[in-house]
Amino acid sequence: MPIVTDKPGDIEAALEEVRIERAYQDRKWGGPQHDDTHNSHDWIAYIVRYAGRAVMWPFNPHVFRRSMVKVAALAVAAIQWEDRRKHGSNAEAQDA
Repeated sequence: MPIVTDKPGDIEAALEEVRIERAYQDRKWGGPQHDDTHNSHDWIAYIVRYAGRAVMWPFNPHVFRRSMVKVAALAVAAIQWEDRRKHGSNAEAQDA
């Protein structure tokens, strides 16, 4: 559900929605323990899948917006995964 604000396009509201979605994803999938079993190709595939849903016909603005929030949260998860991988704090994930 979009955060209601009196400033349409407010970046803080959009980022808060991404943060909420990211927390939801961690609860649903198990957080870093799950995320660290993936590689860079997996992350791109997940992001592309949700981005593709955003442009299905007929166009639905609600689906588009919701998909973009999911894409942004997945991109954050991928960044977090890469940071852990780069610093050696995730032993399982290997980039393919």
